[in-house]
Amino acid sequence: LDEWAYVAKNPGGKYKKYGRWFEAVETGKDLKGTAKAYTDHAVKKETLASQITTEFKPQYVELMKSGKKTEAANLKARLLTAYEALGYDRSKKSKDIDKWID
Repeated sequence: LDEWAYVAKNPGGKYKKYGRWFEAVETGKDLKGTAKAYTDHAVKKETLASQITTEFKPQYVELMKSGKKTEAANLKARLLTAYEALGYDRSKKSKDIDKWID
């Protein structure tokens, strides 16, 4: 149903299963509500956390490598807020993100 609703609103658009989650992570809007919508439909919080890594790690690494540290710091802050909405410890996840560069 989510896919049908998306395609109806975005003719020719490509539906992503975690698109709503990625949008919430990017905007910071309704993270807990969005996470709950997924977990209420049998998606584990670990899966949502994994999707953050899959979707945003390449972007973060590229920002760091290209010297765009302000943009990288802003992205990291959004990611940490998303992880926190899933119940993860912010400082632990910060260390995990730092390891992406190694």
